[in-house]
Amino acid sequence: MVCWGDVLTKQVSWMAARAINNRFRGLFGYKDDDEEGFPTPAEVYQKDVLVLKSAGLSMRKAEYGEPRILCRRM
Repeated sequence: MVCWGDVLTKQVSWMAARAINNRFRGLFGYKDDDEEGFPTPAEVYQKDVLVLKSAGLSMRKAEYGEPRILCRRM
């Protein structure tokens, strides 16, 4: 299973990573105060690139980088 925390926190401060993580999870209906839960790989892959980017992912990560490529391979 992909460790989404590692994907989303690469090369950013922990506070920025936390904000991106919360926005990313929010795209799939998770609340900031939910301690657990992430979207399935299929859910991430089906999201539009610009929607993923709106959570704070770089265009590279949103387009073909970590989330979408990893999800497509699963």
